[in-house]
Amino acid sequence: MSKRTGACATGFQMLCCEPQGSTSQADTVASCHKQCAPLLGSVQPKSEGQRLYGNCRALCDRKGNVRCPDGRVKPWSNPKC
Repeated sequence: MSKRTGACATGFQMLCCEPQGSTSQADTVASCHKQCAPLLGSVQPKSEGQRLYGNCRALCDRKGNVRCPDGRVKPWSNPKC
């Protein structure tokens, strides 16, 4: 299950916020990556923090894959696990 609230898209075991008001794609990506960084230190175990960080980056960059908690891999464009 996922939902969109304000500028944030949330879903099962993932969170990635896209900033509002960015003027270029580079601004959007850089700001979004900054929002992903805290996942590395705040989510335990470390492997889960790395998985969520990677998912956040894929969603921010709008490319790559999202890894589900059960090990399945989904495209960033359809990340529902």
